[in-house]
Amino acid sequence: TNFAVVSSSASAVSLVLFTEADLQAGRPTAEVPLDPLSNRTGDVWHVMLPGMPPDLLYGYQVAGAHQATDTHLPGHRFDMSQVVLDPYATAVFSRRRYGELGPELPYSSPGVLGLAPTWPQAAGCVPPPPGTRASFDWQGDCPLQTPMEDLVIYEAHVRGYTQMGGSDGGVRAPGTYAGMV
Repeated sequence: TNFAVVSSSASAVSLVLFTEADLQAGRPTAEVPLDPLSNRTGDVWHVMLPGMPPDLLYGYQVAGAHQATDTHLPGHRFDMSQVVLDPYATAVFSRRRYGELGPELPYSSPGVLGLAPTWPQAAGCVPPPPGTRASFDWQGDCPLQTPMEDLVIYEAHVRGYTQMGGSDGGVRAPGTYAGMV
């Protein structure tokens, strides 16, 4: 599996791997520090890890400037103690039950992720190996040719929108994308 993230301002990046149990407990399963000489090409930090289990989860820890201490760099908020999601993750996992809180841990302890008891850390899911993912049949698909002035675009937070059921009294899968259909 190839992991890659773009950051032109990062001074260091680590890939953080989790099993589901470790994610829920608030601790990383493994951390892979990326060497800027061998794991950086331009602004892309990358590492290839063959044979990754399909149920593994991941995120990144990224170091760099922070506007609180580097006042000449406003807007930078790098914090190596936080695990951030891959913006291009094909799937994201956090908790199995809507509203479930994170573990009651001393959050100031070293090696414990999160800042408050409402945590659990979210993580990207490792994508399946090439050729094993179900593909969508795009045969016959074409643009709808609907003029912009006739479009109605609605933005909704999926979990919040589907959690309470709705006017018909129920949703098949509350808090999930399946609940939207």
